[in-house]
This record gives sequence, C-alpha cells and structure tokens, in this order.
Amino acid sequence: MGIAKGDKVKFVGFAEDEIPENGENLIEDEIYEVFKVSEEGDDTSYFLQVDNPEFDASKKATKKNPEFVYVNVFEDEVAAVEDDEEETEEEVEEDETEEETEEEEAPAPKAKKAPAKKAAAKKETTKAKPGRKAKAKTEEAAAPKKRGRPAKVKTEEEEGDPDLKGLTILERDEEDEDILAMVEDGDVLELAKELVAESTTTEYRLGGILYHVRVSKVYKELDPSYAEIGGLQLYIQEQLGMEYRKAMYLVDIYTKFSKAGIHGDRVGEIGWTKAKEIARVVNEENADALLEAASESTVNELKETIKESYSRDGKETRPVVKKTTFKFRLVAENGEAIEDYLLQAQEMLGHAKLDETFEHIVTEWATEHLNAKPAKAETKAEAKTTAKAKTRATPKAKARAKAA
Repeated sequence: MGIAKGDKVKFVGFAEDEIPENGENLIEDEIYEVFKVSEEGDDTSYFLQVDNPEFDASKKATKKNPEFVYVNVFEDEVAAVEDDEEETEEEVEEDETEEETEEEEAPAPKAKKAPAKKAAAKKETTKAKPGRKAKAKTEEAAAPKKRGRPAKVKTEEEEGDPDLKGLTILERDEEDEDILAMVEDGDVLELAKELVAESTTTEYRLGGILYHVRVSKVYKELDPSYAEIGGLQLYIQEQLGMEYRKAMYLVDIYTKFSKAGIHGDRVGEIGWTKAKEIARVVNEENADALLEAASESTVNELKETIKESYSRDGKETRPVVKKTTFKFRLVAENGEAIEDYLLQAQEMLGHAKLDETFEHIVTEWATEHLNAKPAKAETKAEAKTTAKAKTRATPKAKARAKAA
C-alpha cells in the first residue's frame, strides 16, 4: 500500500471479530496518523495514533496520563488518504480564526467587558484535532501504551472467565500429542520464548504453546500488570516481542486445526497467512476442500473463495469452484480502449462482474471462428440476456460506443 510513518490513513473497519487494544476508540471513515509501521514476514500492520479519551488535560502528559493511545490495524483495515480528503493545518487554523472572530463580533452583555479573554481561554483549552501532534509531548508518551482500567469491570461471575473469552477450549484427546508432551515436560513461558526465535515453520507449535500460556495464566505471576485487564497482550509484547494480534491468530489456527483433525505439518505447507484465513471457517467436513483450495490459490484468491463459498460458521453455501487467473500487459492506450469496451459490453450483457463479460466475449468468438464448443452450457436466463443484448443496447451503452 506504500504507507509510511507520519502518513494519514482512513480507518475502514476491522476485518476480524476480535478488536485490538484501544480499538473501540477508532471511528470508521475517520482519518488518523500512522505512528509506527510494523512488518512481520509477509504481513504489514500499522499503529494509529488516537486521542486518549481518559487524558486529563489539566495535568502534564506522562506515561500514566498519555495524551494519545495507539491501535494496531492491518493493511485491509485502512485506506490511503487522497490529498483532497485531508484537512490541512492552514484550513484548521483558518476555521479556528473564523470562530474566534465571530465570537468577538457577537454583541456581549454589558456586564461582561472581556470577550477577548474568553476567546483566548477557549483557544488555549481547545483539544488538538485527531492526527495533530502536541508541541510539548514527552518521548515517554510517544510510544504505544496499555489502556487504563475501565471505570467498571464486570466480575467473572457476571461474564464468565474474561481471560478465556472467545477461546476454543480443547478436550485432551483433541490436542496435538507433541504439544501436550512439550507442555508437560517444560515451562510454557520458556517454551514460548524459544519458539518465537525459531523459523516460521514452527508457528503452528508456537500457537499451541501460546494456547497453554493463555489457559494456564502463568504469565500473570511475572508482573502485577500482567494480572490486570489487557495483561496477556502486554506480556506477549514485552516478554516475547511479537504482535498480539498475530499471537492470537496462531492460537486460533492451533485450536481450530486441532478441532478439525488437521495435523500441524499442513500449516508449514500452506503458510500461516493462509492458515489463519482457513481457521475462520474450518471444520471436519470442509477441512480437505479448504486445504486443497489453499495449496492451489494465492492468499487473495483463497479469501475470495471463502467469502463466496462459506458462511461464518463454516457451512458450505455453494460448491467451491476452482478459478484461473489471467495476467495481461498491454500498451496503456490499447489497455484503456479495451477496458472501455469491456465496460460497455458488461452493461449491455447485464453482467455483475467483468470476468463474466470477458468469458462471454472470448467463448462467443471461439465458438464462431474456431468451431469450439462452449466450456459450459448456457442457461436459459443467460441465453435470454444474450438475445436481448444482441437486439437492443441501452441508450447509455450506445452513447459510449459512439464516443469510442
């Protein structure tokens, strides 16, 4: 995407159900500044700077009273901001000046003779808009922080065990025997550290170890702050030096693949990025089909297959269809003309996607000039659409064709 530190991005929403720390402070379609770019393997994520809703403006910004909080998001959760979308510093200052001028020009009650002071006070206490850095910000307050304790926390009796919320709990006979042997013979905290240092082929086992770290809660004994809400995330970031969201993805892969009876070696074959997509919908019935799709697809193609063919609970909504990707390179002028022809044909044929239009045009030409048979029989609805398109084009399509 080409986004760097200091750039402005638009938050478009979280792609997964699990919201990262401080994620509740992000607002869809709002623009935020990128504080930090994090790259792990093939994955890139960003820390967005957000105004801290609990910041006490009457006190100095410190580690305990940060002016900003930071939210970790992935590439598909933000969009680059065009120049015309971003409000410039000059425009902001002009708006503030206009507000102050209007206030000064407004008639004030006779008993109050100091409207200028009121305007000045307002200017001093006005909170900085999102994305604007404070001039007197300490280096300590600039790093991503752990969110403070909420005003009211539900008890475990009210909400169950908050540390295990959303976690798939495995029966002993459902777990990987190798993981169980490692856990029973060693310290899960030390095992977690060792596995982080190894290559990406061990990430399935790391997910299993982190699963036991979370279930056993032994990490809370290392530091009092780890026993507070958000302590697991703090432990993973400080002790293991890895992103919390990736750690939770690895745990999810381990638990969901174990439930579905998939051996960990398959994660090494397809990679953890594809594995995390499969983990969203995998079960015993669809495991083989999903693994086959993953081995024959790119990550984006796999995402599209899952989106088109599976519901959120893993039920197959339609048969998985293998697809072929074509890649063409044309001179810019010719490419623009062909794209325009495809759009005109798409409108005339009533297709929802350009790939359907491309398939129709090539198949029709091959049938007429090469005596080739269509790859599949045309349905009655498709035949009806084709007949109408041949006899009548929409006024808009005719106008486009004439202009071309």
